[in-house]
Amino acid sequence: MGEKRPTVRRFNERNNERNIDSKRNLGNIGEDIAASYLARQGYNLLQRNYRCGFGEIDVICHAPDGYLVFVEVKARKNDRFGVGYEAVVRSKRAKIIRTAMNYISENGIVNEDMRFDVISVSLCGDNSIEHIVNAFDAM
Repeated sequence: MGEKRPTVRRFNERNNERNIDSKRNLGNIGEDIAASYLARQGYNLLQRNYRCGFGEIDVICHAPDGYLVFVEVKARKNDRFGVGYEAVVRSKRAKIIRTAMNYISENGIVNEDMRFDVISVSLCGDNSIEHIVNAFDAM
């Protein structure tokens, strides 16, 4: 897989009218926006909200470059607690990695390049998206 450096891409989405008051609604809205964005960028969405005993992965997809991508989506309705990607701390990354390894094992995936991306969705005004490609390594 070689050494890859994170790439940050920023986009804006149309304002979403759904209720973002509850944490669950906020997460679902963010994931919907992220999945729509990824599809428009040519990603092939394989699964959303994959769960196992280790945790959950928001979006699993194939990137246009052939990578199997595990995406963590963080949505924020304001910046009071920082931007979304800052919440993907070491312990969260470890859970995502363990969950991804479980997905790979369950699905018999071998010899496939993979990476971990983070998408931050800001639901303040213009619904900006920040896509961090290869945000962290599987160690």
